[in-house]
Amino acid sequence: MYGYHVNRSKSWLIVKNPDLEKEAKAVFGDSVNITTEGQRHLGAVIGSRAFKKLYCNEKINEWMKELLALCEIADTHPQAAYSAYAKGFKSKFNYFLPAIENFEEFVEPIDNLIS
Repeated sequence: MYGYHVNRSKSWLIVKNPDLEKEAKAVFGDSVNITTEGQRHLGAVIGSRAFKKLYCNEKINEWMKELLALCEIADTHPQAAYSAYAKGFKSKFNYFLPAIENFEEFVEPIDNLIS
């Protein structure tokens, strides 16, 4: 009505239970995506506990692979590896720890690898 057109691929409505999902479909139709599970938002995650756990575990597994590659580089180029860790890798924690509630529960494998 005011010239705003919803981009369906980017618009998500997260509802708490399936009953609300049916009501939301009646109100919004196909103009937005509707889920009861959850969705990624600005790098963080919003939604059910199970969805958050799945998302965080995927993120941690990805970081583990990156950190293992950095460890291999550190064998021959320790200063370059430290610089990459300090300037690039560590900033991921600074963003995700406050952005995702209880994210510290998931970072133990990373902590063990760093130690």
